[in-house]
Amino acid sequence: MLYHKTMCRTKNHGFAVVIALMLMSFILVLLLSLTTLISVETTNAARSNSRLLAQENARLGILVAMGNMQKLAGPDKRVTLRADAFEASGDTIQNPYWVGIMDVDAPTSKPEEITWLVSTDANHSEPPLTGLTASSSHRITPDSLSADDAVLVPLQDIESKLNQYGYWVSDESTKASMAIQPVIDEQDTGWLEGNFSQTESERLQQIIPKRAGVEMLFPPLLEDEGFITSQLNRVSCIE
Repeated sequence: MLYHKTMCRTKNHGFAVVIALMLMSFILVLLLSLTTLISVETTNAARSNSRLLAQENARLGILVAMGNMQKLAGPDKRVTLRADAFEASGDTIQNPYWVGIMDVDAPTSKPEEITWLVSTDANHSEPPLTGLTASSSHRITPDSLSADDAVLVPLQDIESKLNQYGYWVSDESTKASMAIQPVIDEQDTGWLEGNFSQTESERLQQIIPKRAGVEMLFPPLLEDEGFITSQLNRVSCIE
């Protein structure tokens, strides 16, 4: 005699729920991963766009600076001077390292009548007597320099305050390198002064080829690596 065997179905009741939860978990992880990837790529794209915009703003500033320098300092009857030259007349100079252009046919002793090679507004030029605020200016020199030696330039808007540029033209004719040595190093120190007159010695010093004498930055037999490193950090160019 045959008997019907009852099947137990209770063991398979939760299998579909587990599969559904696993699929939903996988989809959730996939969505979170895609969201994170999109967020990272959006941030990188925004940074790249900001960097490109800053480079273009800087390029515009360079072109404006070169154009103004060629336009203002190009004619023969033009001389350049630093703003600190007016300190002898008793004026308080807030930006002593600005470089100005003066016409020799119309010399003036007033800083506000001189055109300065910085990013000032052509219609409302700011003289070096005026102190600049932090919100409308930019510091070009490194932070390692003191506040007295810092160079601040006004910012000019391109389209809005989000796009600005600033520049400062430095007068290389007022600089002297402290690290130059004659190519003929085998000569004794002072051999020019000892064999020529003072005028001849000065002329020869000007025409003798020079080399970069980095050793002039350090005392002889110096072994302080920290001091050497700090001095080398101040060397911006060796030609």
